Amino acid sequence: MENEAELIYRIVCGDENAFAELYNKYSKSLISFVYKYTRDVDMSIDVVQETFVRFIENINTYSPKGRFKSFIFKTALNIIRDRKRREKRERKVIEEIAYNSGCVSNGDNMKEEMMCIVDSLPDREKEILLLRLEGYKIEEIAEMESCSSRTIKRILKKTINEIKSKLGLGGNI
Repeated sequence: MENEAELIYRIVCGDENAFAELYNKYSKSLISFVYKYTRDVDMSIDVVQETFVRFIENINTYSPKGRFKSFIFKTALNIIRDRKRREKRERKVIEEIAYNSGCVSNGDNMKEEMMCIVDSLPDREKEILLLRLEGYKIEEIAEMESCSSRTIKRILKKTINEIKSKLGLGGNI
């Protein structure tokens, strides 16, 4: 097996076999590493795929500083951290939405406004938001909707930002 620098050079030159070799060399240990953080096999596989996609997208700017293994594991860790931050922001907004929609009684006028906004959403967006509020995971919703997790995340982000904007809560997630 060639060293990483040779494989990367071949990948830059368009050799798909070199990419497969590099992927096969690291994917199993990377999935295992990511699983320790996520405790979710599907998410671990998704993070590893995203890690290699980011690497390929930025391969022309990649400059080896240390071992490739360290670089690829660090990239995966950064993706996990990004996802956790995004999920934390999403959870906070969903809690606000749940609170203001009557899942928790608060007596505010926002409750009525929130329900009006949620009711005015297109059916698919409303369904996805309500499933998420019920506690379904992104992957579960994606399976129910017969689409990718990425699509569900995009729709949720758009929907939540739209609701926040209409409620005057400002800021995107």
